[in-house]
Amino acid sequence: MNLVKQFFKDLWKLPKHEFGRNYLLLPAMLTFLCFSIWLTSLILTPLNYLTRTSGTVASMDSVITGGKNKLFYKRVDKDLRIYLVGQTGFFKVSGSSDFNFITSEIRSGSQVTIYADPPFETFLFGRSRRICQLEHNGEIIINFDKEKKSYYPLVAFLIVITVGFGSWYFHRRRKAAERRALTFD
Repeated sequence: MNLVKQFFKDLWKLPKHEFGRNYLLLPAMLTFLCFSIWLTSLILTPLNYLTRTSGTVASMDSVITGGKNKLFYKRVDKDLRIYLVGQTGFFKVSGSSDFNFITSEIRSGSQVTIYADPPFETFLFGRSRRICQLEHNGEIIINFDKEKKSYYPLVAFLIVITVGFGSWYFHRRRKAAERRALTFD
């Protein structure tokens, strides 16, 4: 109860920047921490937790989803959408390439095995099923383990940022508590 009284007292008494630093920084840091944990868990998901779907390819479409056109830089973002016979919706691979490494191997009527995002992720975030691993005739075309390894530097960066922000925040809170204790004495 004391914390709630102090919160409302500080809400009217403290300048905005000090109030934000004292009370809004912690929820922002916790939100970032939750995001980091969620992203790390998705990156480190083992292959057996993914949804395995085998079927015949009905069709494939390459769709432009966005891009950038700068003076010295041009990028076009694309999705390769793979539709399977008897499946609603599509599976997708995102990138800026032409997906020749996939379309040269797979055609309509080919038998494929697709490992896609876990159902809880598709349900929670309402997005189409992202292809994590793609197999055709026992040959791995998109390798899940190779893709995961490319995210390890991002995980290390998130850990460093989280530890840095946490240390900074608790250091500032301790200093503020010391200042408050000096003013009341």
